[in-house]
Amino acid sequence: WLQVENAEEGGDPVVIIFKAGDDVRQDCLTLQLIRLMDEMWREDGKDLAMEPYKCVSTGPMTGLVQVVLHSVTTAAIHKRGGGVIGAFDDTSFASWIGANNGDARSYKTAVDLFLRSCAGYCVATYVLGIGDRHNDNIMITKQGRYFHIDFGHFLGFMKYQTPFVFTPEMRYVFKPSTAEGRDEYPRFQKLCGEAFNVVRRHMHLLVSLLLLMIPAAMPELRHRDDISHIVEVTAQKMTDEDAAAFFADLTSQCMNSTMKRIDNTFHILKHR
Repeated sequence: WLQVENAEEGGDPVVIIFKAGDDVRQDCLTLQLIRLMDEMWREDGKDLAMEPYKCVSTGPMTGLVQVVLHSVTTAAIHKRGGGVIGAFDDTSFASWIGANNGDARSYKTAVDLFLRSCAGYCVATYVLGIGDRHNDNIMITKQGRYFHIDFGHFLGFMKYQTPFVFTPEMRYVFKPSTAEGRDEYPRFQKLCGEAFNVVRRHMHLLVSLLLLMIPAAMPELRHRDDISHIVEVTAQKMTDEDAAAFFADLTSQCMNSTMKRIDNTFHILKHR
């Protein structure tokens, strides 16, 4: 790790990881596409609080990656709540967010940030076909922002039993914390559908940008056929209403599947 003093007085130090052994160019491209999606959503009046970290490739198998301070992996949160079987604890995420946002107002703000960023990353990782989504590749900041890291597999090259990560502990965060509160899950599903439709309208831009990168010969982007994943998942023949309903159904499928929780448990066992 490299730590550099922040030029801004009072700002947090800038912490960077020097990464060797992976083609960081693919991470850079994925993060740029996520940043582009964030701009699409903002132009449509939606702030999904993506804030992707920065990444620079310095060679074919080396690069610099920004460390997001004040954040932990969801694996660490799982282990905090229940050790090896923590991935099956529905309350783990809500408990951790609550521990870092003690009063009711800050907790409500954190849940809102979690909801928006979770919706954004569910859509982005589904459209880009991001693979290898175990609980050490997903993080949450103390303020509640949810985000993904390490994009070594994309465009559907590593398929899972679920189209993206949305587990019961994520759903639990949206449940009301008081008798007067309301369930935010319907709002989450609505936001996902709206964000998905925005990306669908810009499918040709994403495809064009990926076509331009084929000559770079990245590990999982070498041929025109590699881009077919984005065309397929954006379901261009669907109406906006049908596409929103389709994505809402995907969130339910992900939440009701136990495979991701089993995968996370094995990952904790392997790396404890």
